[in-house]
Amino acid sequence: MKKAEKIELADRYKDLVDRSAGVLLFGYRGLKVSDLTELRRKLHAEGSQVRVVRNRMLKRAVEGQPFAGVADFMEGPTAAVFVSKDPAASAKTLVAFAKDHPQVVVGGGIVERSLIRPERVSFLADLPSREVLQAQILAGIISPMTGLAAGFTAIHQQLLGLFDAHRAKLEQAA
Repeated sequence: MKKAEKIELADRYKDLVDRSAGVLLFGYRGLKVSDLTELRRKLHAEGSQVRVVRNRMLKRAVEGQPFAGVADFMEGPTAAVFVSKDPAASAKTLVAFAKDHPQVVVGGGIVERSLIRPERVSFLADLPSREVLQAQILAGIISPMTGLAAGFTAIHQQLLGLFDAHRAKLEQAA
C-alpha cells in the first residue's frame, strides 16, 4: 500500500470515528466469513456498520485524541463496529454474538469520545436501551411529584370530610 493510500485510509477512519456515537473493537481470528456477514447484518439493522480495519491506520486516526489508548486493544485481525445511534444496543448484539462464537474476542472501544475497556463493553451490553433508560429517569422525576399530588389530594379529601362532619353536627344542634 502506498503512502498516499495509507494517509487516505487513516483519514477515512478518523472521519468514521468522528461521526460515530461509538466504536467497538473485536478480534475475529478464525471466524467464518458467513458468520461475520451475519454479524454485519445484525448490526446494520441497528444503524451500525462493521469494518475490518488495518490496525496501524486506525492507530494513526486516533493519535492525539483523549481516547488514543484504544490502540492497545488492537491485536491481530481487528474489526470495528462504527455505531451511529445507540452504543448499548450495538454492544448487546456484539456481546451476544461473541457468546455464540468463541472466535470473537470483544476488545475495548470509544463511547461518547471516551475510552472504554473490554469489561466495560460487557457492562454497556447489560444496560437497557436508551429509550428504557430515559423512561426510567422520567419515572424517577415524576414519581415524587405524583406522590406529592396524591398527598395533597388526600389532605383535601380529609378536610372536606371534617367540614362535612362539622356542618352535620351544626345542623343537628340547630
